[in-house]
Amino acid sequence: MADLGLFHRRPSLRLPSFPTARRMLRKIGENAHVLIYIYLIASMAVMELVLERYTIGRAQAALTEEIGEQANTLRAKLQGEVMARDLQMRGMAAAITSMPDLSATQFDEIATQVTGDDPMIQMIAAAPDLVIGQIHPAQGNEALIGLNYRDYASVMMAIERARHSGQTVLDGPVTLSDGMQGLVLRTPIFVGMNGAEMRRFWGLMSVTLDLNLMLRAAGVPQAGKHLDIALRRPAGDMGPARMIHGDAALFGQAAVRLDVALPQGKWDLAVRPAGGWPRHVEERRQLRFWMLLCTVLALLIAGYFIEISRRKTSAETNLVKAINAISDGFALFDANDRLVMSNDQFRRSLGSTGDRLRPGLRFEDMLRNGVKSGLYPQAEGREEAWIADRMQAHQAADFEQDELLADGTWLRASERRTADGWTVAFRLDITALKEAQLAAEAANHAKTEFLNVMTHELRTPLTVILGYNAFLKDPAALPANLALTETLADPQASEGDLQARQQALLDVVARYAAKMDASGQHLLNLIQETLDYAKIEEGKMQVSPSTLPVRGVIEDVVDQFQQQADAKGLDLWVEADEVAVMADETRLKQILFNLVGNALKFTDHGEIAIRTEVVGEALRFSVIDTGRGIPLHEQDNVFNSFHQVEGSNLRRQGGTGLGLAISRNLVKLHGGTMALQSREGHGSCFSFTIPLA
Repeated sequence: MADLGLFHRRPSLRLPSFPTARRMLRKIGENAHVLIYIYLIASMAVMELVLERYTIGRAQAALTEEIGEQANTLRAKLQGEVMARDLQMRGMAAAITSMPDLSATQFDEIATQVTGDDPMIQMIAAAPDLVIGQIHPAQGNEALIGLNYRDYASVMMAIERARHSGQTVLDGPVTLSDGMQGLVLRTPIFVGMNGAEMRRFWGLMSVTLDLNLMLRAAGVPQAGKHLDIALRRPAGDMGPARMIHGDAALFGQAAVRLDVALPQGKWDLAVRPAGGWPRHVEERRQLRFWMLLCTVLALLIAGYFIEISRRKTSAETNLVKAINAISDGFALFDANDRLVMSNDQFRRSLGSTGDRLRPGLRFEDMLRNGVKSGLYPQAEGREEAWIADRMQAHQAADFEQDELLADGTWLRASERRTADGWTVAFRLDITALKEAQLAAEAANHAKTEFLNVMTHELRTPLTVILGYNAFLKDPAALPANLALTETLADPQASEGDLQARQQALLDVVARYAAKMDASGQHLLNLIQETLDYAKIEEGKMQVSPSTLPVRGVIEDVVDQFQQQADAKGLDLWVEADEVAVMADETRLKQILFNLVGNALKFTDHGEIAIRTEVVGEALRFSVIDTGRGIPLHEQDNVFNSFHQVEGSNLRRQGGTGLGLAISRNLVKLHGGTMALQSREGHGSCFSFTIPLA
């Protein structure tokens, strides 16, 4: 960030003490926007001129290139047409060279074969010793037989050039007998050995071509629909310049000029757009319109930014205040990793070291101050390694991690690098989020433990039921039944012995049935507890409160657990008021069953008491035991679903870890609350309130 005006006040301009100069500078400052407008208008005018020249020049260059390509195409086609006929004549010349004395019939056959009835070829004449002796086609051209070229000086110029060069010469244009324009290809013929002294000049082969057909074959008339085309033979050994096609004035104007290479010569080709080169009036008009529009837009934008600049100082101040007002910590470090600015929240996140945070402090020094003051517990014992890891992450420019501070606060540290190498640092207090995350992880772990316990709890009663049921399915194998069978088979057995054996068998069956019944009840309670929890989670659990005498409910609960208490040597007693509450009898008993059952489970000696006490418009139930008690760090979790304090004795004690969670939710459905008081090694007291009737 190049502009530090966001964080530092710019120095004010010190004006000269001269009043006139001061007033002048103030006047200029007040009217600076006018100077900007004048500058913009002048700049746009110059830009319009430059763009006009560039745009028109570019369009002209593109058009010239396009015309040049078309002219090249015309030149190639013209050269191709001439060269094709030249090759045909070379073939005829080769035939005559091999047979100098060929007859008229032979000449006609060769000419027909070589030309292939080419409509462009009007006539082919062979002139031994420069006197026409054979001609094709003969019909209509008989008068030319015997014509001596030496009698025509203009023709002899071309013939002499062909003879001395040994190459075909293109002559013309000439006027043909039918009044049309034509061209003449004149090819010299030599016979004898190839050596210069052995060869002798035999004569001349002349081919008359239809000029209009040649131009048409080269595409000149078609191209002339959108082009001005001029073609001429330049002045030279063949005589003065002669126009072949088009207007001679085109050669004195701006046009694309090309040379058309011919056998022993050339033609001049000039091409331009039909009607002349465009003046680009429409392009100039459009360019000026858009430049005017851009000028207006630039003036509007300049006015906008002038207004923005007037508000900039105020906006910068407000921005700094806003950064200080945000709830997250914010700091900015320059490209050298030195502090530029920070807000109050960032300084508070550094604890006692935040007071020493000053612009210019290096990021590494800030870390070392925090480590030295014990701000980062995870750095204890490995300070240098922790600083090195933290600096590596900081320099990676894409850093985000959660940090635990010494006071238990969780911060999410996030750092990002700007395009010019500065670093933006954020510190977000996520203590509440982290605690919720840890609680969720703990609940998930408890749920896993619950599934493990449920697997054991369901398997144990099922194993008992299936085991005893195996004996009952086959009673003959029971020892008591075998003893009864032996007694019945003994004739000396008395009636008393028989009755004793029968009673023993009944006692065994009854004992087995009792075991199966107890296991079935345990299994039913597990399933019912799980279903109740599911209803509570889905919000489908409902209670039906009615006026309910409290003492009768408590006595039913005591009767249920008295035998178990006696078996463990515990004193189970009640101190209850003769009052009535508004409660669902089944659900109230379920709450008491859970609390008294837990007390019996975790109490090995002493007593368990059930007490009631009127508190305002509610009755408080208390279940007090002298058992092991609950550790202080576990007391906040006992009402959580799937949580069990006795992690190491789960299988021995039994249970799903849902009883207290269900009980507390049932109390809430009645409009009451549940609480816990416990001291490890001295017992626990679970209490809850139910509204009085």
